Amino acid sequence: MKTLEADVLVIGGGAAGLRAAIEAVRGGVKPLVVCKGRAGYNTITAVSGGGLKAAVGGASVEEHIEDTLRTGRGLNDRRLVEVLAREGGERVLELRDFGIDLLVGRGGVYVGDTPERGGLELAVGLRDYALKVGVELLEDTIITRILVEDNRAIGAVGYNHLRDEAYVLSAKAVILATGGAGALYQRNDCPRGAVGDGYSLAYQAGARLRDMEFIQFFPLALAEEGFPPFLIGGRLSEEGRLLNALGEDIVEKYAIRDRPLVLRARDLLSRAIMTEIKAGRGVDGAVLLDVREVLRGGLEGWFSTASFRTLLEKLRAADRPVKVAPICHFTMGGVAIDEWGQTDVEGLYAAGEVVGGVHGANRHGGNALTSALVFGARAGRRAAEYAKEAQAIRPIGFEEELQSYERLRGEGVKAEELLERLRRLMWSKVGILREKDGLKEALREIGELRDEAEEVKAATRREMLRALELPMALDAAEMICRSALTRTESRGAHYRVDYPKENESWLRTIYLSKEGSKMRLDVEPLP
Repeated sequence: MKTLEADVLVIGGGAAGLRAAIEAVRGGVKPLVVCKGRAGYNTITAVSGGGLKAAVGGASVEEHIEDTLRTGRGLNDRRLVEVLAREGGERVLELRDFGIDLLVGRGGVYVGDTPERGGLELAVGLRDYALKVGVELLEDTIITRILVEDNRAIGAVGYNHLRDEAYVLSAKAVILATGGAGALYQRNDCPRGAVGDGYSLAYQAGARLRDMEFIQFFPLALAEEGFPPFLIGGRLSEEGRLLNALGEDIVEKYAIRDRPLVLRARDLLSRAIMTEIKAGRGVDGAVLLDVREVLRGGLEGWFSTASFRTLLEKLRAADRPVKVAPICHFTMGGVAIDEWGQTDVEGLYAAGEVVGGVHGANRHGGNALTSALVFGARAGRRAAEYAKEAQAIRPIGFEEELQSYERLRGEGVKAEELLERLRRLMWSKVGILREKDGLKEALREIGELRDEAEEVKAATRREMLRALELPMALDAAEMICRSALTRTESRGAHYRVDYPKENESWLRTIYLSKEGSKMRLDVEPLP
């Protein structure tokens, strides 16, 4: 066991965590960033498209607010949305000060020259700048418990899977920036480890979560065998024809009017595609995107890059329609915070995708990275202020957590096998189309997986990492299931086949908290 101290402990090495750490340094304190992989690189930010929505290039703050609220179907926390829109432009444009190249357009910016590298350039640029200003990193380390004393966060316990070492981390303030839970689903475009650690950490520490039923699926991702699930947007999605096996135009059939489709209608389009597939009008579990006419007119901007043209050539997209299907992309729900990232636990802050309330029932494209920067900076600033005044408390209560690591060692059930079963379960029963019986069956199966998890053993360091992720993944999956079962309406990304309409009486938030050994759900008016 090793013990480390920091003024501010930041859990997560993506945009939110790195931006929080940078701001903590500006606030005059010493932050430590802890992450499961290599900060910047193995993150959700790194695999994003690098697009950020903001009031820049002639777009107004009011437009940003309106777009975000409309897409969120009335369930956004308006206080958070106003902060996002009013500070988004400054946070986005200051990336240039960090040495990150931007392409500024009306209403947002893109990082880098290509969509396949934009997110990585953003994440690595933030990492490089953070190191330059003195941020310390503890990489390859999974946090499994936030230490709390008298409802105050005082540190955390973690395991370094590269060195096979346990860590007890003492801190005056803790910031959660762990990203979302997209990798809980069989088909996803997230890093393998994005299974909802932060939701479980916050829940077990005593913080409330909100809106966990809202999971966003990107509607158009490649579903061709032998190809990565590349996200398709731009002119290809706007001008191409999306067809079922009968040759029917799906966008016309479902009267989807919001444009751009992959920015404003992700929920409607994903639902329409999956409905066609479930009804037997799909092709090998997908539908067809015909972009032949679009390609004859040529491509511009991002999607004219050599790498993207090569991909289209390998797909023979100029000669035939290609298979596409939705993919799990983002988690709208998460930890409940105020405008400064403060949770219900003193000294515990949160920012980025792990947070709920900003996006409501559906996220507008480009808002994820902007939110990470805005609330990362805010959480870093407030945590630094808190740490300056707070007295350090010696970590306590970590012995049992360390003992649990040792109990996992040996040969037995493999956590990866249970995680794969969980992914299949979430995709089939808690995915785009939901209904009561399927959700109840999912909860029953999650319970069975919890029982089987008691027999998990780890013979290698990688197996230990998965074994430590598993109970947190099961927590996150149960939160999504219970919240989805409670909301008896369809709104945004949450679609109940048995309750297919929006219900005005459900303009309310579902909060989730720990009560003894049970998950408690409370339905409350919007903040």
